[in-house]
Amino acid sequence: MAASRDDDLRPDITRALLLLAEDPDAETRGAAVSTLAEFQDLAPAVADGLAGLLDDDYLLVRLAAAYGLARRDDPRTAEAIERLGRLPAGYEHDHRLSTLWRWSWQKENPGGAW
Repeated sequence: MAASRDDDLRPDITRALLLLAEDPDAETRGAAVSTLAEFQDLAPAVADGLAGLLDDDYLLVRLAAAYGLARRDDPRTAEAIERLGRLPAGYEHDHRLSTLWRWSWQKENPGGAW
């Protein structure tokens, strides 16, 4: 029964996270976007919210937004990757970059074995 209650709460959680993703505090936005990126809610509002953050001043917000779009195979992922540009040292092994690289590779090699 707990799972059904979780499903009932999902729209409220999604709305709250989308509001927090617009918070003036970069750390709050970053945490909210990171959660949204991993969130299982595939509602268009979530993808639209992530896409709306691609110009954020805070790198972690842009990275999490791009990652969330890639996880949803959203066509705006290509734009998100372009907007990220070259990341500073220290991100080489970030799992989000691996996901973005894999998404790009799959788009460039349709039907290719991974």
